[in-house]
Amino acid sequence: MLPRQADCFQHRAVPEQFEQGVIEGGRGVLGRVLAGVGGVGKTQLAADHARATWDRDEGDLLVWVTAATRTAVVSEYAQAATGLLGPAPADPERAASAFLAWLQQKPGSDRPRGRR
Repeated sequence: MLPRQADCFQHRAVPEQFEQGVIEGGRGVLGRVLAGVGGVGKTQLAADHARATWDRDEGDLLVWVTAATRTAVVSEYAQAATGLLGPAPADPERAASAFLAWLQQKPGSDRPRGRR
């Protein structure tokens, strides 16, 4: 679930530059790194970008993971596997691996569209 937009969130040039880097030339950027001290709005910027991308129907899957620990990432990936692939293996590591394998399928394959 995406974090709720902060009441004080302000649209500025940074989100617009972030968007331009993603859509220029019709190609998507595979990843971005947001860095900075706590409280400067990294999560808000990332969530705003995710919302905008999803709302424009430019993505097939939206999974929000708070990557505070490896265990948290594995758990969220395992949960995503269950939602997309049906009953996941009892072992979260195997389920997370199944999700990553699914993500690496070739474009155009029959992947269900989902929101997580």
